[in-house]
Amino acid sequence: MAKQTLVLNSAYLPLTTVSSLRAFVLIVLGKAEAVHYYADEPIRAVEREFLRPSVIRISKYIDMNYGKLKLTKPNILKRDNFTCQYCGSKDRGSLTIDHIVPRSKGGTDTWSNVVAACWNCNNKKGSRTPEQAGMKSVKATRPSYLYALGINNPPEDWKPYTFTK
Repeated sequence: MAKQTLVLNSAYLPLTTVSSLRAFVLIVLGKAEAVHYYADEPIRAVEREFLRPSVIRISKYIDMNYGKLKLTKPNILKRDNFTCQYCGSKDRGSLTIDHIVPRSKGGTDTWSNVVAACWNCNNKKGSRTPEQAGMKSVKATRPSYLYALGINNPPEDWKPYTFTK
């Protein structure tokens, strides 16, 4: 797998990730500057070696709207790691979306009220809460902006820029 490079805007806020080769091209074209390099694996080109960028900062400011991740089935399944939140099943073919508080009981379509569930658990729960159905209680949350960027477990080099420990 190709190493990824974290891309920051001019205010040092994370924008996305790109391949380290794409990041190298952005640096050569003068559209970005390297902030941090990987120490272990250089980029080899013809008869030279170049340091592989780990973090780059693009020259112009790009505003990101981090809080607007859409509530969609693919995003819910990804947030829940393609796992039933009631029984732990990882059968992707049987996963559905379940409302913790059913819509028939006033539940809404929000990040905190929907989870991934397998067909069996979803049918067992029916239009009841997990507690009423004798199932384990689950808690759902809105994913962080890092999730929206596809950065779930950032490398050590990236942590100062992603504000993670």
